[in-house]
Amino acid sequence: MAIRTSVVVALLVVVALIIVGVAVGAGAFWSDDCRSGQATTSDSSKDDTVIAIAGDVCITLRELRVGVMHLRHSKEWAERELQGLGEYVGQPTDYLVARHNLVIKWGDDNVSMAGLIHERIIHQKAKELGYEVTGQELDAHIEWARAIYERGEYDAYTQGYIDSVGADHYWDSIYPDLAARSLAIDKLRKGVEEEVEIRDYVAVRPSWRDFQEEVIAASEITVPASEDHSATLDGVRGFWDELREIDRTHLRKDNAPPAAVGKIWIIHIKRADSGMWEIIRHNVEPEVCTWEDESGNETHRICDSEGEVLAELAQGDAASVITPPGETLSIFSEDRPK
Repeated sequence: MAIRTSVVVALLVVVALIIVGVAVGAGAFWSDDCRSGQATTSDSSKDDTVIAIAGDVCITLRELRVGVMHLRHSKEWAERELQGLGEYVGQPTDYLVARHNLVIKWGDDNVSMAGLIHERIIHQKAKELGYEVTGQELDAHIEWARAIYERGEYDAYTQGYIDSVGADHYWDSIYPDLAARSLAIDKLRKGVEEEVEIRDYVAVRPSWRDFQEEVIAASEITVPASEDHSATLDGVRGFWDELREIDRTHLRKDNAPPAAVGKIWIIHIKRADSGMWEIIRHNVEPEVCTWEDESGNETHRICDSEGEVLAELAQGDAASVITPPGETLSIFSEDRPK
């Protein structure tokens, strides 16, 4: 168990690249109650200064500093263990090395900020779509995680970090919010997988990736320049862009579907009356088709070149399509096709 826990911690840098310790050892003091337009700087501590806004959530200097601390530890671990890690997770070592080098290229502040922003925005989407964690689920998870700590089965760094902030404080005041976010995001991921009716993790991975990219692209993000850190919005987006290319190259090379499957278009539809996403997978390129009813009112549908109707679109609905190469195209916005 101790070996597996160490691997999980490192995976969060070289595989997931979301702030180290999402599942185990992160210790930021979260600020999910901060809303855009209402961010303020606390008079009590410089660490409480708001340094970024992701959607409707504020990120503080303290969160970034703690994230950087965990990231630096995990980078050191990964440099020693990348070869074995690749064998453990069944991923090519050159792929893990490329992602690890990307962290080094863009710097600890940009990478940590990118992880914080990504997690906050995806968690907001999970809550928006109803993928929240129940109190019972959260209590059971905390009990499970704390039992591992009390048996001394986490890696030495994580055990030491929890000890340094105080075990009771960590499990009672820090970890619950952290776990609630992580579990809600996992529920959302599973929900996306079920929507596209694929159970195999490798096969569904591009859809989950594309879903996250679309959510991030539609979100408002602010990272003002600061003397207290080197993270910038350009740095965050640059890191994401290069990470996307590494992932797509890897997915095309190693996880491509069998040739018989052919090209797949992934259509995302957001209904105006509910805000819920619908996901349709289709093997023929979709397009917007327009008809007029008996009263002369236009009706928009998504169909394919063979005439099959894939979805009806009402006024205010929006739709986009992920093309087989991975490009996202907006094909329908408000009440008019693009």
